[in-house]
Amino acid sequence: MNEIELISASDAHKMTDEARENDLESLKPILKKISEAAKKKQYNCYINGSTPDYIIQKLHSLGYKTNYIKGDFRDPREQDLYEIHW
Repeated sequence: MNEIELISASDAHKMTDEARENDLESLKPILKKISEAAKKKQYNCYINGSTPDYIIQKLHSLGYKTNYIKGDFRDPREQDLYEIHW
Protein backbone atom coordinates (compact mmCIF):
# COMPACT_ATOMS: atom_id res chain seq x y z
CA MET A 1 0.00 0.00 0.00
CA ASN A 2 1.30 3.48 -0.87
CA GLU A 3 1.91 5.76 2.05
CA ILE A 4 0.70 9.33 1.79
CA GLU A 5 2.90 11.99 3.33
CA LEU A 6 0.97 14.51 5.36
CA ILE A 7 2.16 18.03 4.70
CA SER A 8 0.89 21.20 6.26
CA ALA A 9 -0.53 24.08 4.26
CA SER A 10 2.53 26.10 5.24
CA ASP A 11 4.87 23.43 3.84
CA ALA A 12 2.79 23.18 0.67
CA HIS A 13 3.00 26.96 0.28
CA LYS A 14 6.80 26.85 0.66
CA MET A 15 7.03 24.01 -1.88
CA THR A 16 4.97 26.01 -4.37
CA ASP A 17 7.11 29.12 -3.85
CA GLU A 18 10.27 27.08 -4.47
CA ALA A 19 8.84 25.41 -7.58
CA ARG A 20 7.85 28.80 -9.01
CA GLU A 21 11.21 30.35 -8.17
CA ASN A 22 13.08 27.51 -9.86
CA ASP A 23 10.81 27.30 -12.94
CA LEU A 24 13.01 28.49 -15.77
CA GLU A 25 11.53 26.11 -18.36
CA SER A 26 8.41 28.29 -18.71
CA LEU A 27 10.58 31.36 -19.17
CA LYS A 28 12.83 29.91 -21.92
CA PRO A 29 10.36 30.15 -24.86
CA ILE A 30 9.48 33.71 -23.84
CA LEU A 31 13.11 34.77 -23.67
CA LYS A 32 13.62 33.16 -27.09
CA LYS A 33 10.77 35.29 -28.51
CA ILE A 34 12.32 38.38 -26.93
CA SER A 35 15.70 37.55 -28.42
CA GLU A 36 14.23 36.97 -31.88
CA ALA A 37 12.31 40.26 -31.74
CA ALA A 38 15.41 42.17 -30.61
CA LYS A 39 17.41 40.70 -33.51
CA LYS A 40 14.69 42.05 -35.82
CA LYS A 41 15.25 45.52 -34.30
CA GLN A 42 11.93 45.44 -32.45
CA TYR A 43 11.33 46.67 -28.93
CA ASN A 44 8.39 44.40 -28.15
CA CYS A 45 6.86 40.98 -28.67
CA TYR A 46 3.65 39.21 -27.71
CA ILE A 47 2.96 36.11 -25.66
CA ASN A 48 -0.15 34.17 -24.68
CA GLY A 49 -2.45 35.94 -22.24
CA SER A 50 -2.80 32.80 -20.13
CA THR A 51 0.86 33.02 -19.06
CA PRO A 52 1.01 32.50 -15.26
CA ASP A 53 1.35 35.57 -13.07
CA TYR A 54 4.61 34.39 -11.55
CA ILE A 55 6.20 34.28 -15.02
CA ILE A 56 5.01 37.85 -15.68
CA GLN A 57 6.51 38.84 -12.30
CA LYS A 58 9.84 37.25 -13.31
CA LEU A 59 9.81 39.31 -16.50
CA HIS A 60 9.19 42.45 -14.43
CA SER A 61 12.10 41.56 -12.14
CA LEU A 62 14.30 41.32 -15.27
CA GLY A 63 13.27 44.87 -16.22
CA TYR A 64 10.64 44.12 -18.87
CA LYS A 65 7.30 45.90 -18.93
CA THR A 66 4.07 44.15 -19.88
CA ASN A 67 0.65 45.23 -21.08
CA TYR A 68 -2.29 42.85 -20.91
CA ILE A 69 -4.42 42.99 -24.06
CA LYS A 70 -7.90 41.49 -23.76
CA GLY A 71 -9.09 39.77 -26.94
CA ASP A 72 -12.55 40.39 -28.34
CA PHE A 73 -14.74 37.67 -26.82
CA ARG A 74 -17.12 37.93 -29.78
CA ASP A 75 -14.45 36.64 -32.17
CA PRO A 76 -13.27 33.10 -31.36
CA ARG A 77 -10.06 33.72 -33.31
CA GLU A 78 -8.99 36.47 -30.92
CA GLN A 79 -7.13 35.61 -27.76
CA ASP A 80 -5.80 37.50 -24.77
CA LEU A 81 -2.16 38.57 -25.10
CA TYR A 82 0.63 40.14 -23.16
CA GLU A 83 2.77 42.69 -24.92
CA ILE A 84 6.31 42.57 -23.55
CA HIS A 85 8.42 45.64 -24.20
CA TRP A 86 11.91 46.79 -23.31
